[in-house]
Amino acid sequence: MNSSVDKLAELLVEEQSQLNKKIEKNNTPFLFIDLIKAIDYYWYGKYEKKEEFEYFINFGFSYFLRQFYKTSTFNEPCLPLSPSTINSLSFCHYHLYQYGKCRVIERGMELAKNNDVILKDSFNNDFILELSAKDTLEYVENKSVDEYLRLIRNGVLKDQIKNQEKKRERILELLDKEVKVWRGHYIQYDSTPEIDEYYYREGYIHLVTTQLYDDFEEQFEFGGIPYKHFLDVVQSIIGVALKHIDACILLHKKNPKINLFDIISIPTVLEEIYPSFSNYLGIKIEHVKKIFDLLVVSAENIDVHLKDDKDFSPPFIKIGSRFVYRSIKGCLCAPILFLHNELKRQYPKDYFRWINEREVTFRNQLYHLFKSDRFIKIERNIELNSKGIRTDIDAVIFDKQTKNLGFFQLKWQDKFSSDLKARKSKISNFYPKAKEWIEKIIKWQESIDKKEILSSLNINDTDIQNIYLFVIGRYNTHFSNQEVDERAAWGSWYHMVELTHKIKTDFDDPIRELFFKLKFDSPRNKDISDEIKGDESNYKVELSNCTLTWSYA
Repeated sequence: MNSSVDKLAELLVEEQSQLNKKIEKNNTPFLFIDLIKAIDYYWYGKYEKKEEFEYFINFGFSYFLRQFYKTSTFNEPCLPLSPSTINSLSFCHYHLYQYGKCRVIERGMELAKNNDVILKDSFNNDFILELSAKDTLEYVENKSVDEYLRLIRNGVLKDQIKNQEKKRERILELLDKEVKVWRGHYIQYDSTPEIDEYYYREGYIHLVTTQLYDDFEEQFEFGGIPYKHFLDVVQSIIGVALKHIDACILLHKKNPKINLFDIISIPTVLEEIYPSFSNYLGIKIEHVKKIFDLLVVSAENIDVHLKDDKDFSPPFIKIGSRFVYRSIKGCLCAPILFLHNELKRQYPKDYFRWINEREVTFRNQLYHLFKSDRFIKIERNIELNSKGIRTDIDAVIFDKQTKNLGFFQLKWQDKFSSDLKARKSKISNFYPKAKEWIEKIIKWQESIDKKEILSSLNINDTDIQNIYLFVIGRYNTHFSNQEVDERAAWGSWYHMVELTHKIKTDFDDPIRELFFKLKFDSPRNKDISDEIKGDESNYKVELSNCTLTWSYA
């Protein structure tokens, strides 16, 4: 074991122990309430160095909450009602920040243990994590997801968004009439069908332009409930959260003495809201209950979600025996990821059944990029058993015009979020199998003539100009410290979609074009050193007993 890792681990345990003691000492229902208010208030508001603080808070939330649950004895059916103070929120903000710094350092240690980076101890417990710009391949590749979501917003939903913008002024006027002060410090408001319909549509736009939700077909069932119903409930929850933010702003404008942090996060009893969701969405109330059960974090499932790290985003947080707190941030940031983790935990049989069905969806989406009649597309998985070579081909596209043939290996991995253990497992499974596939396909095509290749694929043609191999992962194919086989083009699905819209060429050869686009625009060809090194504060983490500096070569 690296002695620097061991030494830093000991110092980190000391720091975490001090934080845990503070939470245990101050553990009351008021601490919980202030925690959720702090999460939402500081996420929504503006303040100096917010981006830096939020980065660490995202990593710290689950660990703060776990320590609260671990040391809490509160199990009452009711909650105290008392306004918070900026000091009590600052206490939570500070400890979220400190927990987050501990977790970021811990992640650095995990990378060092995996030999992805080098950890060195300089002096006075000042540690340095050495890595190169090439260690950011996943970061670069994930930017394609952001571009994909922008394409949805600025292209597919452009007209819907404009239509919503035209309605917004009237909706805010209607909502303003409904908003009232409740008990001197809090908020109360009713709604109308027109308001609800507007925010339900806003929920849809937010859902499809901020996160990836299409892991499963809408008709796939979990516990007898179609996946579409899960999405409908999440969409509605997002819409309600957006409505609540607008209501809070309207009330604050009319009554500036009302503190936003006292009204933006609210407690609720889920049993009391099931009927309204059931009636509005036309979903059985027992199904609504099961869906909501998948959107609540509690002492029972908090450990499962620790691996989400910065993407930990529970819409509802359990407190006591009856109440939950609704988190605006949780409803809007990554509820789908939380939902999928709970589907996997609560309905494992259904989850893995549908996981195995996703290849068909992936293949159909790929073929949608090659819609012309000039393409022959094989609508099934091809199993090869020839010349002693056994493998399969997930997708095949033949261009009748250019005589070019594309073989695709498609890998729809689960989102691993920030989970480094899942990342390591994904790499160990993905790369060897992909390289083995490339080797087998090349040996197979070299062992038989072109006409026989076409015949084995049931393609009625006599010639092949070129064969192009593609390894396409749903989310990532490029990882730090991993070499790809350059005989194939490697890329993520979202990178492919981005390239289709971003880079235009004059030559009419789509299969060859995709191959060279993926090669040319590979994350391995991009230097983002200046972007990475732009803000030194992002790369030095200070605790009371040590520091860790990220040093990019």
